[in-house]
Amino acid sequence: MMKFPRKCDRVTQGPSPGGDRRELLGSLRERVDARERKVEKKRRQAVCLLSTLYFLLSTLSRSDPRSSLRSPLGLKRTSKKYDYSMHSLLPLVAALMVAQAPAEVPLPAIETKFIQAHPAPAVADQWMRTKTRAVVLIHGIKPHVWSASKIREPLFHDWQLAGSAVAQTLGKDGDVYSFAWGQNGGLDAVVNHPALPQAIKKLKFMGYEEIVLIGHSAGGLVARMLVEDQPELGVAKAIQVCAPNGGAPLAGAAFAVRRDQESLLRSLTTAERRKCLESRNGCVIPQKCQFLCVVGFAGLGTDGLVPITSQWTEELQKQGVPAVRLSATHWTAMRSARSAEKLAEWVNASHPRWDAEQVKAARKVVLGE
Repeated sequence: MMKFPRKCDRVTQGPSPGGDRRELLGSLRERVDARERKVEKKRRQAVCLLSTLYFLLSTLSRSDPRSSLRSPLGLKRTSKKYDYSMHSLLPLVAALMVAQAPAEVPLPAIETKFIQAHPAPAVADQWMRTKTRAVVLIHGIKPHVWSASKIREPLFHDWQLAGSAVAQTLGKDGDVYSFAWGQNGGLDAVVNHPALPQAIKKLKFMGYEEIVLIGHSAGGLVARMLVEDQPELGVAKAIQVCAPNGGAPLAGAAFAVRRDQESLLRSLTTAERRKCLESRNGCVIPQKCQFLCVVGFAGLGTDGLVPITSQWTEELQKQGVPAVRLSATHWTAMRSARSAEKLAEWVNASHPRWDAEQVKAARKVVLGE
């Protein structure tokens, strides 16, 4: 389906818009969606017409040129020698059909926000550097069961905001920033969105010597794909917390969310994650970026949502990516004061790649094998 650029899909920063602005954006979206449906209907009609014309012309071209009968179109041939005048129109019709054929489906346009959480600046868009390290918090999926309008809004989680245990604890040794993204597209739509790379470049320009990404759940996958695809950004460390690298079985419950969020939820299933990793075969975490898997564990081999074997997968182990265990559920891993202290400890520590013996020993501790 063809997509028209929307002004309301641009990157927004600063305070959340008021109620009037949200109503206006909602009205604009409805009008644009209605226009897109109308254009799509006309496009399908045009393709149908051209397909019919192409069929008739190709039928004529397949007629026996030695026959003296009338053609399927009722056109009388002027001589025994076949008249190819109609056949000459086939390339034109084919070109028109190619032009009208649906192009590759574009990634959904999503809205994003990037703010400084700690210390909170006096003016939202005017970030200030007080430390040499910048820590960027990236949230994961936020299911919206009742409100469809909230799916497109880039909403921060409570642990990403000033005053949270994570922001205050990590803020002792670095400035803390938070990235939020709309949930109406898959992970590719987030990773390929220019907002996060541009924000990291801005942090570099501000003079930060170390950029650390901390992604929780699906946010950990965003952090991983970003450092894999854009190593030139110079991210020093990336820490995944309870990330479903191998997928989450419960992500198949698409009925639990609104329709616009189904694609995101399905992209986190075990089958879709396997397909994603296969399609990205050859993409590895750059050696210059220290990478750590924080495996949440709440008992029975899971954090309550993601199995521990899906958090620290075999393909990560083959790359020598280190892992640590955190006794927490998927929902408390970023909210408790104890988790915040452990995260600060891991941010300050060094995480070089492990060899095969170190990975084997860690499997007993982290995975309980």
